Amino acid sequence: MGDILVAFGRPAYPGQGVPALVAGTAPGSPVTLEVLREGRRVAATVKVEEAERQAEARRPPPREPVDLSGWPCGLFRRNCCGRWRFAEASR
Repeated sequence: MGDILVAFGRPAYPGQGVPALVAGTAPGSPVTLEVLREGRRVAATVKVEEAERQAEARRPPPREPVDLSGWPCGLFRRNCCGRWRFAEASR
């Protein structure tokens, strides 16, 4: 079994809304985090960061644009017999 969060600056209870506790903490603030690990209470001081910065760090690099100018423009639709057919759109 993994760690069980028991405090995030103050006691945390199941169903209390720990994400709300984290969201209500100003970025850059130090917070004492307490967990139960292998039956023992372990405390550590952590620094809260903005989620956007963490997401940007994990975001893959942008992809190169694809030139679709030579491709036909249209869509597939079913005809009266239920078969799929490409219907070219006028440009």
